[in-house]
Amino acid sequence: MNSEKICECLKSYQKERNQHFLNICSVLKEFSHRKSEMRLRGFNDFNYFELLSGQSKENAHSKIIAEFLNPYGSHYQGNLFLDNFFELIDLSELKQQSWQAYIEYFTDDNAGKGQGRIDIALESEDAFIIVENKIYAGEQEAQIYKYVEDIRTKHRKIYVLYLTLNGDDPSSKSLDMYKIKEDSLYDNNDGEVANYYTISYSKILEWMYLNLSVVENISNLREAIKQYIKILEKLLGKDDNIMNLKDFLLQEENKEILVDLIENKDDFIEYIKDDRECKKIVMQENLDDLIWQLKLEIREKCVKELEIYLQKEKKFDNAIRGHYDIRDKMAYMLFTSKKYGYILFFDNKNILNLKLGKINCSECKPKNINCIKNKCQETHCWDVIKTQKCFNIKDIDSFDSIELYRNYVLSKSIPIKIKEKIYNSVQDFETE
Repeated sequence: MNSEKICECLKSYQKERNQHFLNICSVLKEFSHRKSEMRLRGFNDFNYFELLSGQSKENAHSKIIAEFLNPYGSHYQGNLFLDNFFELIDLSELKQQSWQAYIEYFTDDNAGKGQGRIDIALESEDAFIIVENKIYAGEQEAQIYKYVEDIRTKHRKIYVLYLTLNGDDPSSKSLDMYKIKEDSLYDNNDGEVANYYTISYSKILEWMYLNLSVVENISNLREAIKQYIKILEKLLGKDDNIMNLKDFLLQEENKEILVDLIENKDDFIEYIKDDRECKKIVMQENLDDLIWQLKLEIREKCVKELEIYLQKEKKFDNAIRGHYDIRDKMAYMLFTSKKYGYILFFDNKNILNLKLGKINCSECKPKNINCIKNKCQETHCWDVIKTQKCFNIKDIDSFDSIELYRNYVLSKSIPIKIKEKIYNSVQDFETE
């Protein structure tokens, strides 16, 4: 190809890219215009809970929920809110007991897994309730397991309430040696260790509406609950006040624009450096956080689907979900074939960059899932796993990354070729 054709191709590419960015600008300005119109009609986003703590910070939600659950809380309503909660989750039989509420209840190391910190705890003379609150934070190693193992030394009757946005179960990483059967947790000997319930934030929203209905005549409580309800509605995407950019971009007509924005965000920011209006919108709507949140949602969906795939694929032993922590950006799964132990992980430099590693550790020589889990995670091997030094590594991200975004945004599915690539990469390792 001669230099003229190269120049033409580059110009064509630049023109097409600029048109994409112009389209993104147009959509962002349309969003800003619609939002301004809503403000003129009296809509607003003012909320003092959000000003103080933000809508998605788990610690803030835990403190608020615990305060409403606490019979001795500053609301001075005794068991009123707690009883409403018990009724809503079908635990009315617990209403007759005298309860004490705790925020950040510390547990001892009775399981050999380290100390723990329960988000919300309720204790009576006869029972103990563990409320584990998960919005976007990842699970910790043996989190539920070590909580229950410690509380078992003090109480015979234990309830585990696992609170998430959508009512999801904890993974095998958090459960460790426990398993879920119907409404209970069981140990390896099939002994029942705790009652178990999943709760979604939609249930918390329902609870708050119920609480609101019984304090209509107490003005400060009424307004506080209304404010928290707005936070919950926004968290659940049910807020009908001022529209948010994420929901606007997820509308059918804007999804292609969203895909372009996720894939080319940094180039787009550079493109709008002289466009004051667009730069202002990007800053006001916190575009970096929005894109980051979407990528985390894509990764979490990938992890869940891949965990199911690895557990069902006959060639592999059961997979164990490993470390999943937003702060250090690493998510992984451990599984074995008949020949080797493997780790499937998202690179900590690019949260959507999927890699497969065959574990080559002279200390562990992992041949089964428990060896990988117990040794590679709890001894020096885990340090080298984190730095990726004891693997043969194969990239699984040979597909175009935009395909992953596009599939998730447009159809909420993960491309089948990722699973095929994992299978083929394992085959390559097995025949080396």
